[in-house]
Amino acid sequence: GAVSLQDGGPNGPITITATALDGDLAGQSFSTTTLNGAFSLAGLADGNYSIDVSADGYLPTTLDQFPVSGDTDAGNFSLLLPAVIAGTLSSSLPDFDPTQVLITASANGQTVAVTTAAADGSFSFNNLTPGDYTLSTESGRGLDVTAFLTLTAGQTPTQDLILDAGGTLTGIVSNNATPVPG
Repeated sequence: GAVSLQDGGPNGPITITATALDGDLAGQSFSTTTLNGAFSLAGLADGNYSIDVSADGYLPTTLDQFPVSGDTDAGNFSLLLPAVIAGTLSSSLPDFDPTQVLITASANGQTVAVTTAAADGSFSFNNLTPGDYTLSTESGRGLDVTAFLTLTAGQTPTQDLILDAGGTLTGIVSNNATPVPG
């Protein structure tokens, strides 16, 4: 097989590991390292394997339940650069402490990571896979915000979050145009 890097950078060292999932070799791993992207794992017994491909600075990828029978081509793998979300959490409220606010990054309804901001309000989420993300805050003060982002590989967008008191809702409660007392 072969491995390419998303940014076209020089390949290597790239590690490819095949872990046997069944048979007499279940649980045993076989690894190789390549500098040019081409790889071969010789001597694997027939069976199903999990193929893990990784390189420093890139998101790892896994191919589960890959069947090996004789000489088998694992195909081509492409390693993506991770995405990062960075930003600042702020508020004009008195006694606001950004270190006391939980910031959650979610994708597809699942929590991916949770952090708090530093004392200066800065925060970041590193090593994210490309996709749609929701950032949400939990301040315990009822002033939480939500932001939506779409990340591409290697992207580092800035998403500032501002917790401030909202406006005032006023009006008249009525029943068939007659104001309700109270």
